[in-house]
Amino acid sequence: MSRARDLSKLSSPSNFTVDTNNNIGVNSTTPDAKFDVVGVVSATKYFGDGSELTGITAGGLSGAPDITIGNITGVAATFTGDMSVRNITGVAATFTGVLTYEDVTNIDSIGIITARSGVSIGDSIFHTGDSNTAIRFPANDTFTVETAGSETARFTSSAITFKAPDGGSRYNFGELGNSAHAELSLYNSSDSQKVRIAANNDTFFNGGNVIVNGTTTGSSAKFEVRSTTGSISSATVRLNGDATDTGAINTGSSLLFAGHDGGNASRDFASIFAGKENGTGSNYAAYLAFGTRSNGSTLAEKLRIASSGDLLIGLTAAVGEGGTPADLNSTEIGRGFINLSRDDTAAADHILFGKNGAIAASVGTDTTNTLVFKTGTTERLRITSAGRFGFHTTSPDAEVHIEPVSTNASILLSNDGRTQWFRIQNNETDDALVFNANDTNERLRITSAGGVRFAGGPLEEKIEERSNDVGDDANFNVMNGNVLAYTGAANAAGARTINIRGNASTAYNDITASNHIVSLTVIHRPNSNDYINAYTVDGNANGQNSYSISIQFLGGSAPSSASASAYEVHNISLIKSADKSYQFLVAVSEYA
Repeated sequence: MSRARDLSKLSSPSNFTVDTNNNIGVNSTTPDAKFDVVGVVSATKYFGDGSELTGITAGGLSGAPDITIGNITGVAATFTGDMSVRNITGVAATFTGVLTYEDVTNIDSIGIITARSGVSIGDSIFHTGDSNTAIRFPANDTFTVETAGSETARFTSSAITFKAPDGGSRYNFGELGNSAHAELSLYNSSDSQKVRIAANNDTFFNGGNVIVNGTTTGSSAKFEVRSTTGSISSATVRLNGDATDTGAINTGSSLLFAGHDGGNASRDFASIFAGKENGTGSNYAAYLAFGTRSNGSTLAEKLRIASSGDLLIGLTAAVGEGGTPADLNSTEIGRGFINLSRDDTAAADHILFGKNGAIAASVGTDTTNTLVFKTGTTERLRITSAGRFGFHTTSPDAEVHIEPVSTNASILLSNDGRTQWFRIQNNETDDALVFNANDTNERLRITSAGGVRFAGGPLEEKIEERSNDVGDDANFNVMNGNVLAYTGAANAAGARTINIRGNASTAYNDITASNHIVSLTVIHRPNSNDYINAYTVDGNANGQNSYSISIQFLGGSAPSSASASAYEVHNISLIKSADKSYQFLVAVSEYA
């Protein structure tokens, strides 16, 4: 009888089974191995290296005291409780609980550790063979990175901080904020924050100079960009305002200049703005505007360079007619390359010329559309809206009105080099009008009383030549001179009347003042039996059109017949005593 057959006598379906393959089952009627136990195996000692143990399930090994296994070889090993292992060799080890260690001194190679929950490390993780490189856990919610034995990075729940790579602990050069701040900061060697990028994308540079495309500054500027820009359309710095694609008028980019007001606040001082000149799609005509502010007001545009090249000061559009002038001599009224204007009605010195810190001269306007010229701050010339020129006077009452700088206002006419010149001036001593030639040589003086004085040289007068046909009396145009040479008609005979007038379109009464006398001379050349025996004024005899005229001849009577003389000279003193009131005093002389 075989041993198996003897064991079969002991078999019982509920306790012990031996199948035909001699597999023994304890509490198993279908053993799958040579020894198959359904239940717990209890032993005080186990011998062997366990190199061929396979198929051990989570509940397959248990006992008290703990089970110690020298080597576990296999694809997977799963443990639900604590485990102390000397060596683990395999592709993967999975732990559902907590893996702790006392000391690991012999790790030949590093594979992959997969843990279902956390891995607890007491202090740090060191690089194999380099204890100066480590990851440490110095406090709750904190871990650090060390290189060369010094902390170079720190990660906390509120920030990420980077320290100097040279091992120093005295400064930070970088910091990342948490999600509530989302900031990045850079520090210098004195732990001073120099660069900060805030959560709203604002960027701050605190102190020092900023250089772009360079390593050293070329000046004391706080911000410097170096480039090789070579044309008006090449950018060293480009400001782009295309965040909106509406293409609306007055959209663009700007520079804002600010400073402290000396009191309590930082203030915007001035700006430069480049904007779209119109609201037309695909039209990119643009202007450049400059803005400033006065105390208590907001920034406002003061100067503009339009796309046409016009310089606009105090206004945003060129005044006058439309179109662009071709040059400074444009015939378009009100148009020019430079437009100066104010937004109020006050007088203004629109153009100032300075020298040595003081005003040297200016050109401006006043409230009456007058053009004013000043030297220093003193007005010297103005051109009124009526076209009158005023020299040293603010209220010219003639087309040209000259007041003296100190005394004796004058006009100087000179040749090139001033070797010969002529001066007209008033003399404030006797209110006379004085005519000088070559320095102080007075040639003529007209007094305030109307007197005329010649200094050297003969008195010359212009002669007006006139002749008349039969029935046409002579007109004496005193605006053409004080002497009339009158020749009678060839076939005329009898008395003739001489009419005194200004000229054909101007009445004598309109150009003379009351209580004035005019000396006139009529040189009569008789051509037949004609003679002059009467005078009229502006075509009016005594009693006509309210004219009062009296005529007295030397000797008591007027000529009554022709003279056989070659010349007959009438010397006339014409006195105007009142409006349209005249008296003729006539002396007749005959020359053979």
